[in-house]
Amino acid sequence: MQNATNLHVPLRGLGTLLLLALVPACGSGDSAGGFQAPRETSSTSNGGGMGSGAGNGMPSAANPGSIPMGGAPVDMESDTPPGWSKVPNTSMRALNFRVGGNEKAECYLALLGGDSGGLASNIDRWRSQIGLAPLGPGELEKLEHVQMLGRDGVVVDFAGTWKGMGGTENNANWRLVGVLQVDVAGSAFLKMFGPDALIAAEKEHFLALAKSIRPSHAGFTQGAAPTQAPAPMPTETNPPAPAMDPNNPAVASMAGQQGGFNWMAPGSWNKGAEKPTRAVTYQTSGGAECYVTVIGGDAGGVGANVNRWRDQMGCAGLPAEEIEKLEKLSILGTEGRMVAIEGAGAKAGQEMLGAMAIVGGRSVFVKMTGPKDAVQKEAENFKAFAQSLKEAK
Repeated sequence: MQNATNLHVPLRGLGTLLLLALVPACGSGDSAGGFQAPRETSSTSNGGGMGSGAGNGMPSAANPGSIPMGGAPVDMESDTPPGWSKVPNTSMRALNFRVGGNEKAECYLALLGGDSGGLASNIDRWRSQIGLAPLGPGELEKLEHVQMLGRDGVVVDFAGTWKGMGGTENNANWRLVGVLQVDVAGSAFLKMFGPDALIAAEKEHFLALAKSIRPSHAGFTQGAAPTQAPAPMPTETNPPAPAMDPNNPAVASMAGQQGGFNWMAPGSWNKGAEKPTRAVTYQTSGGAECYVTVIGGDAGGVGANVNRWRDQMGCAGLPAEEIEKLEKLSILGTEGRMVAIEGAGAKAGQEMLGAMAIVGGRSVFVKMTGPKDAVQKEAENFKAFAQSLKEAK
């Protein structure tokens, strides 16, 4: 692999997230919000069956080299495979290549918010583009995997008749090879397609490309965020949020891996000192602290831990029926629970956000504590961070 390629993309991947509902009892605050990310669309093309991309309402000329997802751009780089050439990016393509010098063979990376409909539906969508029926029972589990952007990705390799994204093409003997990372905290799609023999011959180069894709923003280290968030780059169709400050979840996220986990943390958070009881610790600009801890077994269960947290915040415990009403969210592939606790007494003016999941014979806790205003500003970031946790491969 050679020829490093740099561009700006928002590696935020938060998708459309709602602020968590704050639990009443010891004081609460209510707010809601979210961000919408564009779907994968076609781009400026050659004869390979790609459309103009104009229909997405986000002209690439307004913001070349970046995906308008509402986030600040983060430098990305990759190694360009031998014989491949870089072609201009579009509003929906974070990386864009011509494969093996063939005008009909393309490869690109798209980063989208949310899970984009789920892994199986995206695989079946790609299968339909190359004239194949949906995956059969048990086929999904047999697909190979590869690392991309510090996370596990699913590899697909399909041969058939290329129908294109709009279903208007009819190119026989074509092949589509791709890597999909689908997650509620943000999804990445690397896709290569073209004449069968060429794409089959370039598959190893494609997989090497997937492994080489990396953020290169100044100050980035594995598991850490930059000390200062990059300046936002809004486009005409993607104006900045009302308060484009470091606490805004539109600011870029950074990938991390430590303590047996992978995650996505907001670029506005700073890595805290390592502690033996924590997988990772982050500090926010407003003075809040967020960290992950792991305890063997069920640690007494959800109710006992929620009420332990409430006691720490000077609040009375919740009855079992209120515990059952707590917000549910996916953590490490299982159902977790969230709670927000506003401090009372000696903890007045403080707030805690807590999330817990029992998985693999252990309990995983994500907590954020600090001044009430600082914690509430980070509610959306906290939820996305908790949901992004994955077991490191």
